[in-house]
Amino acid sequence: MTNTTALRLPYFHLEYPDSGVKLASSPEIGDGDLHLAFDHDPSEAVWHPDWKPLALVSTGVLVDYQPSFLAAPLCSARMRRIVDENKGPRDVIEWLAVTVNGEPYWVPNFPERDPILDEKKTLAFHGTVAKAVLRREALTDRHFFSYPGGSQMAVTVSKRMKDLLEKSCTNVEFSKVEVV
Repeated sequence: MTNTTALRLPYFHLEYPDSGVKLASSPEIGDGDLHLAFDHDPSEAVWHPDWKPLALVSTGVLVDYQPSFLAAPLCSARMRRIVDENKGPRDVIEWLAVTVNGEPYWVPNFPERDPILDEKKTLAFHGTVAKAVLRREALTDRHFFSYPGGSQMAVTVSKRMKDLLEKSCTNVEFSKVEVV
């Protein structure tokens, strides 16, 4: 696939469906203690470099795209393998280890967030993006990424990645992102 063809393809936000899947949480860390794991500036959504793997628990069935109390996605080993094998050359992902009920999961962290938003059409308040509009020319070689001002939950994927995840992973849903 040429870059020109790739640029014409749509992009999507990766989301959780409204499926009733139970959150993974931690008995040791309460909701008020999230500052232990996260940077305090939500517009940057940068993780502390001294990340310590967390042991989380869930009373429900585990899924590939596991919601958690961390306000960040958890990806199963299968989902991580698919992303790693199909990410673009410009996708920089740092995987932060957690376990859920003893099973390995990873939080995708995006330490490099290139300016891919169209500043005139993106809707943002105080540095936090409410409605993203992506610049087509900034999407070359990108398949799994986030952007400045997006929360850690704002994972964006290419059509190719969407199709792979939809076919192989549980608890994934997608909404189209505007590209100009």
